[in-house]
Amino acid sequence: MDKHTITHDPDAPGLPTWDDCLERFRQFQVAEERSGHTIRAYAADLGVFRDWFEKDNGDPPEMDQVNAIQIRAWKDAMLSDGRAAATINRRLATLGSFLRWAVDEGLIPRQVKPVKAIKQEKLGHRGLEVKEERNLLSKVEADDRHRAVVHMLLYTGMRVDELAHLKWRDIKLSDRKGTLTVTYGKGGKTRLIPVNVAVRAALELLGLAEYRGRDRHVVYGKRGPLKVRAIQAIVEKYGISAHMLRHTYAHKFLKIRGNTIVQLATILGHESLDTTKRYTTPSADDLQEAVDRMNPS
Repeated sequence: MDKHTITHDPDAPGLPTWDDCLERFRQFQVAEERSGHTIRAYAADLGVFRDWFEKDNGDPPEMDQVNAIQIRAWKDAMLSDGRAAATINRRLATLGSFLRWAVDEGLIPRQVKPVKAIKQEKLGHRGLEVKEERNLLSKVEADDRHRAVVHMLLYTGMRVDELAHLKWRDIKLSDRKGTLTVTYGKGGKTRLIPVNVAVRAALELLGLAEYRGRDRHVVYGKRGPLKVRAIQAIVEKYGISAHMLRHTYAHKFLKIRGNTIVQLATILGHESLDTTKRYTTPSADDLQEAVDRMNPS
């Protein structure tokens, strides 16, 4: 008898087979109007478990044979095979969902103790790569308002709600420098954000010459000031999120020699440096770039 096998009489009356339960589970998902993609994904993950079980035990699984010991053994086998943590965790979650359904249906008498997921080391928040940024800037050239919105978010690091509430009176510009005063910052706090050439150009597109100094929102539409969702929709039209532009700003800022995390925290409006440190954690692309710079001896 294999080390993982639990004794069971396969001829016991009324006990549905594993494959019978899989089919009933599929029918349940169809009745719940789950997407075809979801149903196929569940079937694939449960098929992987079935194949492993049969290889490890010599026979396909029976419903009352699946326990925490078996699931941990499967988890260890996937780790040994070099499967990604995300893949392992997804498969464990799929099996857990299937077994919980089986308990609810009375197919197995008790819930199987869940097996802990693998902790995944978090990488840094992803910003746009140089090529992606150039591509985005090229796409927004055709629409002045879209171009201005993207430039404002990309080159100030503002949150969308802060941009939505920004007024022309909050902007102070001279010939060589300038600042934006964020009056709708997180926690109700105000802060100054320095203005560079790109931001000044964006402000000119939005009506700097006409509305400068006035009590009017900077980002305006045909029916009045653009709301947060409207600004988000402008950015999302180009296949990215507004928050990704904020992350891009942070990554670019810290890559400039001499710039500090304290300066970035002030610009972004973070009370704690621990929040800002998320932007110093390398992303997957950063790690790949670092490895690619290593040359053979």
